[in-house]
Amino acid sequence: MKKIGFQFDLFVLVLLIFGLIFSAANFFTDSAQTLFSVVVNVIALVPLLISIFKAIKRRKITVDLLAGIALLLSLLNKEFTSSLFINLMLTTARLVDGYTEKKTEDSIKSLLKLKPQKVRIKTKSGVQIIKADNIRVGDIVFVELGERIPIDGKIIKGHAALDLSSLTGESLPIERKEGEEVLSSSLITSGEIEVLAVRVGKDTALEKIIQLVSNSQENKPEITQQSDRFASFYIVISFAVTVVLYLITQNLNFVLSIILVICADDIAVAIPLAFIGGTRAASKMGIIIKGGKYLEAMNEVKTLVVDKTGTLTTGRLKVNEVFTKYENISQIIYSLAEGSTHPVAKAIALYSQSQKVKYKEPKDLEEIEGHGIKAEVNGVTYYLGKKDYIENKVRVINKDYTDFIKDQEDKGFNVTLISDNRKVLGVISLSDKIKPGTKKIVQELKNLGISKIVMLTGDNEKIAKTVSQETGIKEYHANLLPEGKTHKLQALLNKQSKTAMIGDGVNDAASLSLADIGISMGAMGSDAAIDASDIILIDDKLSKVTDTIELSRFVLKVSKQDYVIWIIVNVIGLGLVFGGVLNPSGAAFYNFITDFIPLFNSLRTFFWKGKKV
Repeated sequence: MKKIGFQFDLFVLVLLIFGLIFSAANFFTDSAQTLFSVVVNVIALVPLLISIFKAIKRRKITVDLLAGIALLLSLLNKEFTSSLFINLMLTTARLVDGYTEKKTEDSIKSLLKLKPQKVRIKTKSGVQIIKADNIRVGDIVFVELGERIPIDGKIIKGHAALDLSSLTGESLPIERKEGEEVLSSSLITSGEIEVLAVRVGKDTALEKIIQLVSNSQENKPEITQQSDRFASFYIVISFAVTVVLYLITQNLNFVLSIILVICADDIAVAIPLAFIGGTRAASKMGIIIKGGKYLEAMNEVKTLVVDKTGTLTTGRLKVNEVFTKYENISQIIYSLAEGSTHPVAKAIALYSQSQKVKYKEPKDLEEIEGHGIKAEVNGVTYYLGKKDYIENKVRVINKDYTDFIKDQEDKGFNVTLISDNRKVLGVISLSDKIKPGTKKIVQELKNLGISKIVMLTGDNEKIAKTVSQETGIKEYHANLLPEGKTHKLQALLNKQSKTAMIGDGVNDAASLSLADIGISMGAMGSDAAIDASDIILIDDKLSKVTDTIELSRFVLKVSKQDYVIWIIVNVIGLGLVFGGVLNPSGAAFYNFITDFIPLFNSLRTFFWKGKKV
């Protein structure tokens, strides 16, 4: 239906242009010209009448009503050239709106083209070529140089350089090796890999991005809602003033000229257009914004709450050492860690794979959020998790283990313990690195007006202090469970400004949902993170947060400029009408020409590429 409407408006546009040309050239006789103008105006009037009817049905007053009144008065006054200009103005506005929708649809179609049609999978009988839509979770997919990965999964063999520009906007290739995760639509620029399918079809990162882009216009920004309310108020006032003027002057041409000048259809299109452009520009940079209201709200953020792991640090924990006095404990550790998506467990599982540790399927595996993992292996119940969690499960910890734990924590490392119901069986030491340039980005955020930056972490006080010092974040809270993070965030929320929360999406869903604006980083594989977040940074670059703030300010700046432009051209136009310079035809032409100024101004947001404002 949208396509039919766009094509109809194109047809109407051509008719209107010819109508104006024929009128200016006196191509027809007067009676024929009148008939032609009436027919063209009636055809062009159809979409406007439909729009007015729908608005009245919703009990809303829109600028289309004022335009409809202007059209009716023009036709009654036999100002056919004026009515042609009014319809040309309205049709052009609809086409601009339709064009932006079409561009969004085109961007979605271009994303869909990134999906391979056929793939090669490993089967018991050898390699088989199947349709990409037929891939199932657990299949092993072969991907070679020049091919795109059709699913989200884990590399089980090989290594490759990946171009993720289709997802993140970054063209520099990223190295991925055995045990690491990869996302759908990533292009292999060197190497070849075998990928275990973890998420397929509608669950893949690419499909989620397509859905998010498609729905991104649903949440209107406050400034657009204000413009809608202003339009209703403006129309009532305009209509009342013009009625009074007519009663005083009894001059329909004069009143009609005023209505034609002040018709606010341009501002009704320009403001939403600016936000559509902003969200589209963001998506090209790997920033998915769920609606204009969240882009607008980023301008009001004064407090930024940041989760440590995966946000300030790489989140790619590395096992330094497994300290144990028991044989075969590595198999127990691996068996518990493999079933979890927590960064610590993933790091332990990856390390176990590299050490060729044999895996044994555990029974009754249970993940206790913020604490650890419980499971049964070989008939014995084991626990893998944080120190305080394990301390509650055992009677005593051997001094050798306590000495090792203290030594590792003093070095700023994470420690995870493995135990049964009686004693600690081993300690795993892990380390993480702060992302390069984090301190500089933190300072940039402060320069952008973020007055309060707070780090929350489940790690111990020493690790939190070290990260705080290295990143320049003065306020931090350590040893927090997920519910502890939520309580700290709750205390930071206030009515005077917006509070944003940034997390990696793994264990931050509750906090992301609670914040005024939830921002998740590199979380396309997490349904919980996507649902809880308002803004999703497809890669894990903290610099995208500064980009989003700057984009928000640029879009709002453009929107305010649109209002100023609209006021200026209206004041000039009214001056020309009161000065006797513009008659109805001239006023309609003036309005048509000046309509394009705010529209062209709003189009600038489509081409924003991260330049500071």
